Amino acid sequence: MFPTDRPSRANLNLEGSSNGFRSDDGKKLAEGRAQRKALLLIWLVIGLVGLAILSYGHYQLTRARASAMWPLADGQIIVSRVDRHTDEEGTH
Repeated sequence: MFPTDRPSRANLNLEGSSNGFRSDDGKKLAEGRAQRKALLLIWLVIGLVGLAILSYGHYQLTRARASAMWPLADGQIIVSRVDRHTDEEGTH
C-alpha cells in the first residue's frame, strides 16, 4: 500500500467529531490498550513463575550433583525403626 492509497481525513465520514476521530473509536482504542496491558501482565506473571520454577530446579540439581561428591564411610546399620507418638495435639 502506497501512502497515496490511504484515504485522507477529509474523505472519511467523521460524524461531527472535532479532533478527526469518532468518540467510539477512542473508547475502543482505550479498551484495546487496557486488554493488551492486562494480557502483558498475565504473561509477565506466568514468565516469572516459570523462571522461579526453573531456578529452583537448577538449585536442586546443583545440590544433587554436589552430594555425589560426598565422602563415603564404611559402616553397618545396627538398628532401624520408626517411632510414632500420639498425644492431644495429634500424631508425631
